[in-house]
Amino acid sequence: MNYKIYPKTNLRTSVPINIEVEGKNPRVDVEGIGRIELKGSEIKKAQIYFSLPGEYKITLTDGELIKEEVLSVDQQVYLSFKNEFGVFFILFLVVMGGIILWTRKIMQNKTEKT
Repeated sequence: MNYKIYPKTNLRTSVPINIEVEGKNPRVDVEGIGRIELKGSEIKKAQIYFSLPGEYKITLTDGELIKEEVLSVDQQVYLSFKNEFGVFFILFLVVMGGIILWTRKIMQNKTEKT
């Protein structure tokens, strides 16, 4: 049985975790959640979204072969409106400053040619 779980680092809530399993009759169980439905023919795939932070134990079974992975999921942190608006305002000022300098340079080139 071959399997891939990705991403394995910087796991956050609300970000999908992809599982790909290759085997005869694979089964994926997540402790505390239950069995995960795998779709596909040769390589079976699934996506898991965790809404709560914590450690999750994933058990992959194919006949008598059992493999376990433990994933640590952290809480996704979003910017507050105040911080997001501040970043947008600074970016806006930089872009407007660039446009002003660019048009000034164009106008200087036009006046020098005449």
